[in-house]
Amino acid sequence: MELIPRLDLSVFKRNPGVKEGLDIEEAFNLWLQLRTRYHNIEGIQIHRNFIHDRDFAVAVNRVADAYDRQVQVLEDELKYFDIKMPEKPAKDAKTSQKGHFITDAFIYRLVSRQVVEDAFAMSRAVRTSTTNDRLRALFTGFLREQLGVLEVFIEYGKVKEWQDPAPTYKTARAVQKEQLDVGEAFHLWDHLSLRYDQRQLTDFFLSFAHDAEYQAIMQLGLRTLDQQIDRLEKAMLQFEIPLPPRPPESVKAPVDPETLEDRFTYRTLTRGIQEAIDLHLRAIVETTRNDSLRRVYTDFLFTELRLFDRLIKYGKAKAWLHTPPAYSEMVS
Repeated sequence: MELIPRLDLSVFKRNPGVKEGLDIEEAFNLWLQLRTRYHNIEGIQIHRNFIHDRDFAVAVNRVADAYDRQVQVLEDELKYFDIKMPEKPAKDAKTSQKGHFITDAFIYRLVSRQVVEDAFAMSRAVRTSTTNDRLRALFTGFLREQLGVLEVFIEYGKVKEWQDPAPTYKTARAVQKEQLDVGEAFHLWDHLSLRYDQRQLTDFFLSFAHDAEYQAIMQLGLRTLDQQIDRLEKAMLQFEIPLPPRPPESVKAPVDPETLEDRFTYRTLTRGIQEAIDLHLRAIVETTRNDSLRRVYTDFLFTELRLFDRLIKYGKAKAWLHTPPAYSEMVS
């Protein structure tokens, strides 16, 4: 159970000498994250009354501890930005009735679905928090912690045989140590198809880029895409999954460079990264049979998040980023 990472919240403390901005979506993200934590804590308070397995109870309590720490941070943030607080749940919920008809497997599936839903909510908060860099980093830390929780739950569910495995992806070769199910095979194919398209588009935009630093960022993106494409191709060949057609070696088109502005291609590529973040996360939560492949997608996700963070900061410096209305402007 030590696999759950403990988030170092001191990293995300505010600088008292800096006045921070906040947009309306970030205000919503803070409010929604706190409300979600309240609901999660309330659900765990009820569920753990009916848990029979001692190790599972420890795992669920670790999740509750992580939520409690995050609640303290989120409450402070809402107070700091003067955002209305959601209703707080009761301190605890106790009952002496064990309810043997409520099985640990049932509770496991309930809590697991909750952990997955939370991960997508955290990912959305990261992707849409573009004004306040500190909050985006805070939400990224929450997501990393949540995926550590998910990792423990996936491993625990396999040990207890509480998961319903999807059909196996079958090949003519002998069964390998780590198999794939049909969903995991699709995620490999879907990831490689997307990476091919993104590489072709980035290469095309690079040929029209005017800003030297923006060119360097795109070249970094191309190197990252090439590395990931290589890993995906090798995995698909290993599991005998048909590969999609590769993009052209180079992309040249008779287009006037002035018609493609850097600010437009920047926003197009940034939107593509946001979509890729969601794709990586979906692959992580649905890859439950093959552990090594799930960790590949986790690596892809946090590589994508680092590039996204860099792009957002660069876009703000160049005034290329669409900026949502400021939250302070909405206060009467």
